[in-house]
Amino acid sequence: MATADIYPDVGTGAVTSDAYLENAGSNLQTLTTDSTCTSGMGITTNSTTYGNLQCYCFEYGGIHYLFRIIMSFDTSILFPGASISAATLYFWIQNKYAVDYIALLGCTPTDPAGFVLTDWGQFGSTLLSSAKYISNISTGGYNGFTLNANGKNFIDDNGVTTFGFKLSNTDISYNNLASGAEVGILGRSADTYFPSGAPFLRVTYTPGTPPVTSTGFIPFFF
Repeated sequence: MATADIYPDVGTGAVTSDAYLENAGSNLQTLTTDSTCTSGMGITTNSTTYGNLQCYCFEYGGIHYLFRIIMSFDTSILFPGASISAATLYFWIQNKYAVDYIALLGCTPTDPAGFVLTDWGQFGSTLLSSAKYISNISTGGYNGFTLNANGKNFIDDNGVTTFGFKLSNTDISYNNLASGAEVGILGRSADTYFPSGAPFLRVTYTPGTPPVTSTGFIPFFF
């Protein structure tokens, strides 16, 4: 049995390992079901005060601004056929707002090493951990999302695993916010906070079978 702490580290560039996706418009239900972002994506720069990654929504002037978090982990180190006994995603939360639940979901981005706007529509619908009530979330430190059976099964032991956070009531059930209201969490990204404060996936597992690496030698029998 082994334990591994796996950080978002897939590919190269500014927003390849973890990022937030943003969408905005007057109809919240339309935003939640869009297949792509309309207003942009990225990582915030005001990290000291507000954090980098946002699972968040606010209403201003009749417009809802909705944010989702997406994170990729290279879980191939577990090796094919690994038996996962426990897994927890740890996420450092800087600030929280109002009342909602944070849902951990699986994602299937076009390229886990380089997120694009159409990844907005690549979030799954199955909860991979119990949704966390924002009022019970602690700020200024890590919060653990313990993966359930679906979550453990979602981990790719021969590739990359991508998780995402969405607001349960606001994003999944598209309950409109009151004028000027805000709800959600702001957390830290691996791109700015590594390793201290970066998201990480802790997996307890029995390793699978390492892939065979070809030496280029072709045996000849006679």
